[in-house]
Order: sequence, then structure tokens, then C-alpha cells
Amino acid sequence: MKRAGTWDDAQTISSDSSSSDSKNSKPQSGKKPNNRDDLGVVKCTSSEDVSRIHEAPCDPPSSGSVIPFKSWQGLGRSMKQLHGQPLHYLTNLLLKQWDQQRVGAEEEHQRLDSVVHPAKAESFIWVCEEVHRLTSSPFHLAKLWAADDMFHASIDPIFPEITQEPI
Repeated sequence: MKRAGTWDDAQTISSDSSSSDSKNSKPQSGKKPNNRDDLGVVKCTSSEDVSRIHEAPCDPPSSGSVIPFKSWQGLGRSMKQLHGQPLHYLTNLLLKQWDQQRVGAEEEHQRLDSVVHPAKAESFIWVCEEVHRLTSSPFHLAKLWAADDMFHASIDPIFPEITQEPI
């Protein structure tokens, strides 16, 4: 089986992450869009976000660092902080689901990095991220956002705000 592309080729791919200036264009009322026009607004916003992420690279870590983690979402936050890259909305949802699936398991209170090797977990998240960026459609994302009042919580800014120190 031949792989679709290498990590080096993954420079201009899509994601649904939003930038800080586009948050004002999303529905802020806290209500779910209940008609076709509202869904159209959300779809336009998701299309804009997908096109903006073309500027953000999806590079796997090359440092070989091992990130300790207690939960999947914690690993995702650490990866975003360490590598300065956003994770796709669907990747964030997947990490949340994996954490919820641990509830009630024998190793629920055990550190996750003692159950799954940190390097394998991180590389698996990067593969999921690549799949989500390459295959998700703005229409599907708009439908998910319309069904979720708190979708803003799972959307990472494409480019984090940069603060400058005074000279």
C-alpha cells in the first residue's frame, strides 16, 4: 500500500481551526442554528476557516522529545504548546472521546503515559490530524458546529497571538 504523501508534502492542507479575528463572524448567541440560513452562515465560516489553515504547516515533531501526559486532551494541549500548531476540530473531539472512554476502565486513574508509550501516542495523534486536515469537508464541520453549542471550545486559533516584549 502506497502512502498518499510524506510529512514534508503536508505544508498546504486544510483544517477547520479558526483565527482570533474570525470568532466574531461565528454565531455568538449560544443558540443552535435552527433554520437553513443560520446553517449557511456557519458553513461559510467553516469554509473560511478551512481555507485559512492552508498557511499553517502540519509537521510532525522532529525533536524526538517525549511528552508526559495523564489524558489524551492533556497530550493534545502539550503538543499544541510545544510545536505551536493548532489541532483540527475533529482531532480535539477525538481526544475528548478517548478520555471519556477511559471512565470506568481498570486503569482509569493510572497515568496514560504508563499505559501507552508517549512517542506512539503523539505520532498517532499526528496521523489523525493529517487525516482530518486532508479529508474533512466544510459542510460536515458546519453541521457539527450547528449541533454543538460549545463548538468554540474545541477550535484552536490558527496562529496564536504573539506578544512582543518592550525594547
